[in-house]
Amino acid sequence: MPDWLKITGLVLGGVLGVLLLLTLLSGWRQLASHYRARVGLSGPGFWFCSGTIGLVAYRSCLVFTAEQEGLGLRCLPPFGLLEPPLLLPWVDLSGQVTRGFLGRTTLRARATPGIQITLSTKLLESIMQSAGRSLAALEERSS
Repeated sequence: MPDWLKITGLVLGGVLGVLLLLTLLSGWRQLASHYRARVGLSGPGFWFCSGTIGLVAYRSCLVFTAEQEGLGLRCLPPFGLLEPPLLLPWVDLSGQVTRGFLGRTTLRARATPGIQITLSTKLLESIMQSAGRSLAALEERSS
């Protein structure tokens, strides 16, 4: 077997190993077991977004969509190879908003309360407005 093929195999194996580790640390697999999107996400999209899911900070590789049923979330390739698209129903989400210059909102889904999704409050407000929803409703559910 040529050396270049061995090196290529090692590199690809390493990349897949890192992607699997990120998937496990973020809790994406747990989210997907309850909230995997069954159909394509077709609502207004917000591309190249940043956020934190579980222990993993995703920088400019998330796509949020404003679906009528809920918050759509997927990860751009190559990071999204092991992470299926999610659809988090609005009724299952609660949020804790931190106001101020770097306003952040921490979301939790009912079926996976131990996994936090943190994103910019301005971004979440834009997504919710596109879906005809109010951020106040999320805050009320977290009280």
